[in-house]
Amino acid sequence: DQAPLAAGPPDALVRLRDGSGQQLAVLPADVGEAYQGAAARGSIEASRLMAPIRVIAPLGEEEIFFIVRSDSPLNFVHEIESARINLGLKYSSSALTAATIYRLLFRAAIPDHQATFHSPQSALVKLTEQTVDVVAVVAPHPARLLTDMKPEARRFVKILKFDPSRPGSDAIMNVYSRKLVPAASYPNLLTEDLPTLAVKIYLVSHGRNDALQLCVANSWCQNWTQLRDQGTPSLRGLELALPQLVSGWHYSRPFERELNACIEGKRPSA
Repeated sequence: DQAPLAAGPPDALVRLRDGSGQQLAVLPADVGEAYQGAAARGSIEASRLMAPIRVIAPLGEEEIFFIVRSDSPLNFVHEIESARINLGLKYSSSALTAATIYRLLFRAAIPDHQATFHSPQSALVKLTEQTVDVVAVVAPHPARLLTDMKPEARRFVKILKFDPSRPGSDAIMNVYSRKLVPAASYPNLLTEDLPTLAVKIYLVSHGRNDALQLCVANSWCQNWTQLRDQGTPSLRGLELALPQLVSGWHYSRPFERELNACIEGKRPSA
């Protein structure tokens, strides 16, 4: 009784390549790592899909959680190697993120018999039924699934911590960022600040859309303070800058050029 498929990164990349009406996509940064890895393992299609895609704006981050039963012997992310893990809806960004973290940690793909693809809400039910050991959740802060939990939630579930000192963590940190989630963010679940991971989010386009990329760059320059001050919580730390991208990604040249002009105080192109 697997959940339905999601229209995630594979669908978005195909639509951008085919030019079938979609010109922009919001993708997690680990898409680059996942598709680079697939290309290295011989997937010509993965290489072709990623090659022309360009970042036209770095957005915020999404938090990554691995939830287990409160009585689980697991306490850290690096202990999930043999666990039954719900990755999220098949082909979704969440499933890609959870699968990529598993591959980087253990240098192998998660075995098919350990992976399920239910929605997080359905997976939490299966967690209590003990047909799943770990539920992966990827969401912008604050994660509604966690904020909606009742005060008694910590009697039933807990969140695994990320230990950056463990083997395999260096590979993780090349793709993801460390995050210390304040206990106050999820008071019904956390009793102390939680060390976990976050994935950066990019607004991307196909490299052929120069006019669109210029348009976005100009609008970004004029409106970034509104995005920062009035946008979603994940955009609150937004800066007028070109931060280093995760491996596998490249900025759109028109966006990079125009944003540098904006940073230097020069008027963007009309």
